[in-house]
Amino acid sequence: MYLKLFAHNKLVRGKDKSCIYDLHNNDVVLIPNIFYDILNDLPEHSIEAIQKQYAPDEPEVFDQYVQFILNKNLGFTTHEPRLFGELDTSWEQPHHIQNGIVEHRVDSPFELSRVILKLDELLCRQIELRILPGEQPIDELTAQLTLLNGKVFRNVTLFLKYNASMTAEKVATLYNEIPNLGFVLLFNSPETREVPGCNGKALFSSRPIEDFPFESEAGFKEKYIVNITYFMEALQFNPYYNRKVAIDHLGNIKNDLMLQPSFGNINDLDLKEVIATPEFRELWYASPDKIIGVRDSALRYCRHLPYALRKVEDGNYEIVV
Repeated sequence: MYLKLFAHNKLVRGKDKSCIYDLHNNDVVLIPNIFYDILNDLPEHSIEAIQKQYAPDEPEVFDQYVQFILNKNLGFTTHEPRLFGELDTSWEQPHHIQNGIVEHRVDSPFELSRVILKLDELLCRQIELRILPGEQPIDELTAQLTLLNGKVFRNVTLFLKYNASMTAEKVATLYNEIPNLGFVLLFNSPETREVPGCNGKALFSSRPIEDFPFESEAGFKEKYIVNITYFMEALQFNPYYNRKVAIDHLGNIKNDLMLQPSFGNINDLDLKEVIATPEFRELWYASPDKIIGVRDSALRYCRHLPYALRKVEDGNYEIVV
């Protein structure tokens, strides 16, 4: 008799602890490293053989390990383990860019609409717009942003600097006229409250934009994402930087707005050509296995990693504090 984990459950070893990623239930089960070794050997050897190897004098203890897997519905017993294949963990996506971030102001030297169209051409799935106008009326802004309709973006997050024209009624109109809007935040508002009629997806906030987690690494340090897509991406890539591009308010093309390095200006270069260069794509491949302080953790494939990174001599990366 053999014990085998279901294909959607993946073993990951860490320095101090290991874990089982349950990619069907979006959960992680922490286990001792010795349990990792046992589970790693069980698909190729019978339960009896592994018990004699790891716990020859304590069969009842070994049986507890087996029952733990069965009771948690993480695996099953079989006489024919080779009949059950392994999960294909290769990561492939058709999108040139997954995430685009654009910061725009009234004095920005580029047209917001032009960048939106460029990201649409790159099959960008998610776009975050940080629009920081002075007193641009919301009616005018709504008319501009209807350009998003019919585009490839699955989800649009919109951050707006509040002005007096942004009444709850007009924000609701903006939200409802652009179907792919996922969330609207109006920062620097007189008060914090939800916008009625937007299903909790539009919010006035009295806080400045600098207070929000996307501007602060501290807000993300304990964030974990457990799903099959994120896991497979993290095996090969850095999920935070992979297929991501950011345009700051001056038009500089970056891997992320928090980073200083720029790869040119959107007014001078073709965005598609920039993102195809090895220099721009370097951080895409800074996977969790290459980050010092992360690579030894069993949770490395579900951690959110919004950190500035610096390459070190051995081809690995260190987090810039």
